[in-house]
Amino acid sequence: MALARKSRLPYSWTLALMQRRTIITLIMATYVGGFITGGISTGLLDHDTFAALRSYLLDTVAQIGEVGTGYPDWRWVLLDEVLKPAGLMWLLGLTVAGMPLIAAVVFLHGYVLGFSFAYIVKALVWRGILLTFVALAPHNLLVVPGLILAATGAASFSLGALRIVLGRPGSRDIFMHLRAEGAIALVGCMLLLLGALFAAYITPGMTAFICRFLL
Repeated sequence: MALARKSRLPYSWTLALMQRRTIITLIMATYVGGFITGGISTGLLDHDTFAALRSYLLDTVAQIGEVGTGYPDWRWVLLDEVLKPAGLMWLLGLTVAGMPLIAAVVFLHGYVLGFSFAYIVKALVWRGILLTFVALAPHNLLVVPGLILAATGAASFSLGALRIVLGRPGSRDIFMHLRAEGAIALVGCMLLLLGALFAAYITPGMTAFICRFLL
């Protein structure tokens, strides 16, 4: 009985991640590639576009510093920041051939973040460093690992399903595979949710404070 109960205990998360280290490494490399590409692309903006975006950024900083920002409905936060990206990647994973599209979602997220970081720093110099440190960095410390874990679960399920379809030996039952990869994706979704709630309800106050300082 003791052995039976022991066999039903959750498997080690460390072991689970180590078994998927190749996929995790590829997804992280894709994200970093998107981040770097986004940063580099700010140098491709012509002078007029750069100046127009800088003017808009300064106006936004001034407005936030004066009146602050509002707080969104948590249901919209859940939909936009968690269900859309994680749900999209999971649906792509269910298609079996969704690996390239999962990589595209990860790359695009990294691109947007890299562009935002690089542009704010270039436009505002030392003030931009402070602004990105307060307005972008904190919640992304949760969002980025969450996105990577959600993508790992989706990509691992896609590859596992492909092995089952091809009848490769050693392939697990589809429901066992769904449970294992779904658990990883669920943890990723929890991190995405925590990061989204931080960005929605804590970051605005921090950003308003730093914007008043930057005026």
